[in-house]
Amino acid sequence: MSIHERLDKLEKTVGSLLASNNHVGNQERRLEDPSSSSQAGESSQAAWETGQTCLQRGEPLFEGQADMASRMPQLPTLETDELSPVADEVRNLRAAIHHPTATMTSKETSLDAKQLRTPQLPASVVITLLQILKKTPRLLFVMHPINGWDYVESLAQRVYFPVEPISTGELTVFYGILYNGIREILEQDQTSHIPTPQFKHYQDVCYKAFRAGVQAHELYAVPNYANILALTIAILDVQFQGNLEAQWHLTSAAARHCLTLGYHRESTMQHLPPEEAKSCRRLFWHVYLSSQSMVLSLGKAPLIHEYDVDLQLPATDDDPSLAPWNMALNLFTKFFTLQANVYKNLYSPFAASLPPESRLASVEELSTTLREWYRTWSALDYSLAQHSKVFHVLFSPTKVAYYSLLALIYRASATSSSIEDVSEECFTAAREGLEAHLSLYPPMSAMGAGALQLYAVWVFTRSTFTPYIITFVHCISHADRDDLETLRKVADTLDEIAAATNSCERQVGVCRALHRTAQAFIDSNQTRPRQDQMTPCHDGVVHLPLQNYNQEPFDWDLLQSSMNDWVVEGMMTAAVNLGSDLNANGPHYSEHQ
Repeated sequence: MSIHERLDKLEKTVGSLLASNNHVGNQERRLEDPSSSSQAGESSQAAWETGQTCLQRGEPLFEGQADMASRMPQLPTLETDELSPVADEVRNLRAAIHHPTATMTSKETSLDAKQLRTPQLPASVVITLLQILKKTPRLLFVMHPINGWDYVESLAQRVYFPVEPISTGELTVFYGILYNGIREILEQDQTSHIPTPQFKHYQDVCYKAFRAGVQAHELYAVPNYANILALTIAILDVQFQGNLEAQWHLTSAAARHCLTLGYHRESTMQHLPPEEAKSCRRLFWHVYLSSQSMVLSLGKAPLIHEYDVDLQLPATDDDPSLAPWNMALNLFTKFFTLQANVYKNLYSPFAASLPPESRLASVEELSTTLREWYRTWSALDYSLAQHSKVFHVLFSPTKVAYYSLLALIYRASATSSSIEDVSEECFTAAREGLEAHLSLYPPMSAMGAGALQLYAVWVFTRSTFTPYIITFVHCISHADRDDLETLRKVADTLDEIAAATNSCERQVGVCRALHRTAQAFIDSNQTRPRQDQMTPCHDGVVHLPLQNYNQEPFDWDLLQSSMNDWVVEGMMTAAVNLGSDLNANGPHYSEHQ
């Protein structure tokens, strides 16, 4: 072989090696830089934004209840071209039921990985913010699983005086805490040395950094304490918006991490230092609560199953100002677990195969448990709690949620297959639920859009609004004008609710259509000859499915996330792009950091 041939062969070999190294380097850079995930997953992201790659909801849903109610035998079947006011309203009702749900999308750009690792605020500003926040007890620590200022200050030190690299999860937690803390300062504190516009600028900077962190693939790929905490802070924000899709995807990742690290097992906590175990325990129950709270709204089994958890609930704090908040977390963990059990035992595909006597036994057991829970909740004394007025209003919708769940339980006790078969217990619970709504709505409305959005999320996404549909069914089957008046009163309150949050717009539209249908039916029934009026027929079990789903002034915008552009395309892209790597390479899972 000549020297020229050897040189030519050597050049080709070197070129091949360089090309291979560049390919590997590009792969590594994609794993290190979350901004590249949006490019690699461009088609997936585009599909999400157009609603093609969306959360697969289960059955049953709120729309399913309404659809079943629209097919009552007293109403026109629409199989013929009947022309009447009632038929028109039934058509409108079904159109509202099947109207596609709008997908929350955003075109706003966020920081990339390199920008996120550069401190976004001057150190002097952060020190000032922390000093202001430490002056008074903060909602930040009772509503988020963050145990005190030591952890926050240690994060600040690691950001501004790093001895070793700080993780993306820790950075995300840091900016999430600052974002929520600044929002609390703006709403509650009288600050003169920092102008409000400057505070809002700092809030916006922290929000963008927080959002960039939540969209980073590392949070979804690596199970550790900081990543779960960052996801959980984001979960609370999207909960207050009623954004179930974002909540589901964030909670899915957080739940998967918790199970991987064994946070659901008491034995894991026994091997951790006491303070670390306390933090991990509280963090897990926040994730678990989010998982259970979506079951009825989505008609899906929870992400974490009760039977797989033996972790004890957090101990009640000795401080009487914190104890009510601890007890609220524990009680609502039990409440949403009960909701999940209602789905499992009465409305899931599994429940459909159970014999009637088993369902009736479940109805009795679940209703008894729920009544006992509500007695315990009603006896809770929060007069000494930090932010007691906030506590009172924050949990005021509990009464509506309680009666909604009770009505849903009794709905499954129907002994006939007639759609309009509503037991006395079911109708009583539904009536009490709507009366509770009518009594709570005026004070919530008086407190502004923030409080009203909170209330709407409680009524439509954290519980079911079953009482309205049950009252509609009772109204049609009995031609009851008192029921019609109740439907009207409730419908009149929904306009302002729809204006406060678009997350409940579809359910509100269905409720309005139900009222108009009932009004047209009653009017038609009154003008029809008596012998032609329809009478209830109880010939045989079709169960309605679940939902699709004087205080001192307080600005409830504090509890509203300003992240109106929360979407999950970044989260989904990161998860999809890393899926094959996780399965193939088996990454090292770090422990609690």
